[in-house]
Amino acid sequence: MTRRLTRSYLFAGAALFAGAALLTSGAQAADTPKRGGKLTVAVQQDVAGFDNFRVLSFAHFRQYILQAIYERMFEVDGDTREIKPVHALDATPSDDFKSWRVTLRKGVKFSNGEDLDADAYVTHFTRLLTGKKGRFAGRYRRLMGPYLEGVEKVDSHTVDFKFRVANPGFKDMAAQPNMSWWVTAPKYLAENKDKPEFNEKPVGAGPYMLKEWRDGAFVRLVRNPNYWNKDGQYLDELTFLFIPPEVNRVNALKAGNADIIYVSRGFIPELKKDPNITVVSGPRLSVGQAIGFNHSKPPYNDIRVRKALIHALDRQKVTCAHTGICRDRAENDMYGEGHPWHCPAVKWPEHDPAKAKALIDEYVKETGKPITFNVDHFPNAQAEKTVTAMIDMWRKVGISATQKAGPRGPGFIRPLLSGKFDIFTFVENFSNADPSLVATRFHSKHPSSRQFHLKNPRIDAAVEKVNSATGAAERKKASCAYQQVLADEAALIVYDHPRMHIAHRSHVKGVKKPFGYTFDAHRLWVDK
Repeated sequence: MTRRLTRSYLFAGAALFAGAALLTSGAQAADTPKRGGKLTVAVQQDVAGFDNFRVLSFAHFRQYILQAIYERMFEVDGDTREIKPVHALDATPSDDFKSWRVTLRKGVKFSNGEDLDADAYVTHFTRLLTGKKGRFAGRYRRLMGPYLEGVEKVDSHTVDFKFRVANPGFKDMAAQPNMSWWVTAPKYLAENKDKPEFNEKPVGAGPYMLKEWRDGAFVRLVRNPNYWNKDGQYLDELTFLFIPPEVNRVNALKAGNADIIYVSRGFIPELKKDPNITVVSGPRLSVGQAIGFNHSKPPYNDIRVRKALIHALDRQKVTCAHTGICRDRAENDMYGEGHPWHCPAVKWPEHDPAKAKALIDEYVKETGKPITFNVDHFPNAQAEKTVTAMIDMWRKVGISATQKAGPRGPGFIRPLLSGKFDIFTFVENFSNADPSLVATRFHSKHPSSRQFHLKNPRIDAAVEKVNSATGAAERKKASCAYQQVLADEAALIVYDHPRMHIAHRSHVKGVKKPFGYTFDAHRLWVDK
């Protein structure tokens, strides 16, 4: 027996199943979509290939391109936050939310003419979870929250997604453009996956397909002749230019050599002065920036020390140091303002240097050991500036700290997993589209909790309440309560949430507020 999960931003009714009309991204209601023309998107670097099993990259610039080629089961309307059907028509959970039955749209074909059906999804997810002896499976599972056990065929156009624990937020996750969802044609996969050129020749079921990839220069896409929704293919060509320095991308936009870009907040004031450019912003769906503790190691296994470290910080000034933009208040949860799951009432240990010093003095008197530690941070100027601000605040209450820039990529993560660290900065780039994603990762039995060496029964219980809640109001209440437990337990220090900013020239139409770490370039049209 299954039941539908009702939430304010899920399917609003039968009208959403109208199909083609609903997949026009006409955010600007006065604009009628036009067919034809070319759109150029400037992104920061090369795609490195199109097979997510060979290129294990979460980078948002890569998803801009891949979602145009592959498309996904559902999409989120950035303006209304509704989840709309694309390759799937619906998804209904079992009573325990450990299984989701997905009804696929019939008539969807890959660019080579193969059908996108249940067999294609089973083949795809079996490969992700078992290929190369399953050594990459965890990367894909982390993108979908609670542990995905597998995908099973029910009939030709129905599949069941099976999870080890309850996953009430599956539909939100299925609507996010991440590397788990880019399904390729199964027969083509079987015949070509071991060939060297396979990574260079994608076959997807999205509105566009590859025309040319010039390494280090651009990817050019044209219409997929087998696309199921002909009325949703507006552009003749969609080109992604690789322009590494952001200032060069901004200049390309201003000069008209690019039509639309992702831009960081530092360039927004400059771009808003240009009458031919519009900037739209929204939640990036990233848990954001924080400081993590090694909870298994003294003194951070003592809540007094963790609270002292937070009491010593003016978190608003920390956020200001990190972003260069001073806000009225510090970040206080894993979502940030503008996100539907934001919990503004969460209370952290307040900025109180006297209280911090009292807790430190108590700990030192009891143990005879001073508080001294090293902060590992990412090797960039922004992280260094932020950590420097924190260290200055800690020193004022008798805490001695130093900082060390770590290597990029896996070299930064390995010491965290081994426990050979004190405190570290981290950028949680995983999606916060749904509380199940955020909460589960801090449960002591989740692989990601190894970064914090966290075994806290109170946090575990709060996570389990989040994952057992069902209705919208109940889930929001449980999620906010969980956020408060993180603050009460001084489990980490949240200090910034990045937002997504899209800048485009006036002839680009259909641009919606971003709700995620990418935007739907393949839904846009041009009017010039």
